[in-house]
Amino acid sequence: LFHRACIAFRMMRWPLFLLATCALFFQIVWLLFWYPQSDNFLYSSLTRNNEWNCDNDAAPLCNMTTTPLETLQADFFTFLRIPKTGSTSLLRFFQEYSGMASLDQLLLPEKRSNLTPGLLPCSFGMTSSFRNDNVSKGNGHVCGHIAYSGMIKNWFRAIDVWIDQEFDLRPNVKFLNVSMETLTIVRNPFDRLRSYFDYCHGLVEREVWKTVHTEAQYAKVREGDFASWIELVYRENHIPSNAQFRYLDDNVDQAIALISGDSPNVTVLVNECFEASLLFMERKFGLANVGRFLSTPKVRSNVSVRRNVTTDLVYLREQSKLHLVDEYKFYNAAVKQFEKQVSSIDPSLLVGCNIFI
Repeated sequence: LFHRACIAFRMMRWPLFLLATCALFFQIVWLLFWYPQSDNFLYSSLTRNNEWNCDNDAAPLCNMTTTPLETLQADFFTFLRIPKTGSTSLLRFFQEYSGMASLDQLLLPEKRSNLTPGLLPCSFGMTSSFRNDNVSKGNGHVCGHIAYSGMIKNWFRAIDVWIDQEFDLRPNVKFLNVSMETLTIVRNPFDRLRSYFDYCHGLVEREVWKTVHTEAQYAKVREGDFASWIELVYRENHIPSNAQFRYLDDNVDQAIALISGDSPNVTVLVNECFEASLLFMERKFGLANVGRFLSTPKVRSNVSVRRNVTTDLVYLREQSKLHLVDEYKFYNAAVKQFEKQVSSIDPSLLVGCNIFI
């Protein structure tokens, strides 16, 4: 029986080989001569890594079809807004001076109704490749303080809706190439806490931030006593303001990884080098009107009134390094990354940076 099976296999292997060869030949002919003329085009979307994960359900750019006549380039900047870092000033640049329009404006009113409203004003597109008649006034929402994971997830949802809209409005578009840069700005942890305290004190009558403080801390907020307040923060080990790195990841090392390297997921800017940060964006990304924005009298928006502090601030600053270990670890890494990025373009931009580490 075994001998007969061997004879049968030898008799069958040549027909099987010929069948496989023919199948391969027809597959090659189909790819070379028929598929390029098909109406089913897989169009490309360029992210930071020049690729789109089409195995992910959140990847909306992988299976779209349209008439093969035109390619549209769409470049977006999404702002990861960490509170009390100078984010309001940077947002003002994007809104009023950059020449870009937010997703809030680029989406038609009926398209944005089911999307996260706090994200849309944080993402800005280069309008040079967009039709001006598609830019609206937006829905008036404010760019929120959204964590990185949620921001990316909701950006994919929003851009999916925008892509459907653009393909409906542009029947002649064949390919839609999309790029997205994520930006954020960080601040010295001690100065950020001081700014946060002044902000809370300014709203003390409304008791907006009462629930995030301990009772003793909020009493010092009411009094406007920063030195006593921060000493209580240290002693009680209760920091009412969320750490900066947690807006990227709850793990500080993972947060550092997101802002590090030659092609980081998030491009980091530094509050203490605010002018250099804007000039860096101008050089690296070709953003317009940076000089005009820097020459305006109110470059820094949302500035809180400083309270008089009699205690030695140098001592309080040094104490903060003992109590905010992970915050300083993240901030130090951010400053080094920023210096590396700027130095690769123009080291002279770093002159005058007021960086305390």
